[in-house]
Amino acid sequence: VHATSTSAALTQTVNKAATTTTLTAAPNPTLVNGAVTLTATVAGQGATGNVAFRNGANTIATVALTNGAAATTFTPTSAGTRSLSAVYAGNVNFNGSTSSTVGLLVHVPCSDAFAGAPALAGANGAVFGTTAGATGEAGEPNHAGSSGALNSVWCRWTAPASGPVTFDTTGSSFDTTLAVY
Repeated sequence: VHATSTSAALTQTVNKAATTTTLTAAPNPTLVNGAVTLTATVAGQGATGNVAFRNGANTIATVALTNGAAATTFTPTSAGTRSLSAVYAGNVNFNGSTSSTVGLLVHVPCSDAFAGAPALAGANGAVFGTTAGATGEAGEPNHAGSSGALNSVWCRWTAPASGPVTFDTTGSSFDTTLAVY
């Protein structure tokens, strides 16, 4: 006959699983008032919970993870560079994590109408956009002597000082004509 016995207590610590959060922003660069899709991916098998999308210290939106990902739309209303990040809060089983910062470059778009041409500021800069959907205006000159369709966009710039000036359309994905008036 065997007597009953009790073993010594055993303590086992179960740590939360580590996670890694990544963020993408598309398109980047974008235009003022252009919609940007922010997508956060949390690596951690079966992670659940919420992701806060941030513009600097300001929260843009908080979205629940679905299959390890969360997405939202951000619409910047002024030109400049934004510092975006995604913060996974974690839960009882997973540690939280924060993505690396993604720099979002926001450009002023040129206008289809000459009267609405936005003013560009500074000694240098860039404009990002397209002539898709642009139209010609009554009395618009033939730019650089071109007699083709007038699908023009307009921007204004006042030189901040005397000296040489350079404008170009480097990086355009279509044939361009640049005219200065």
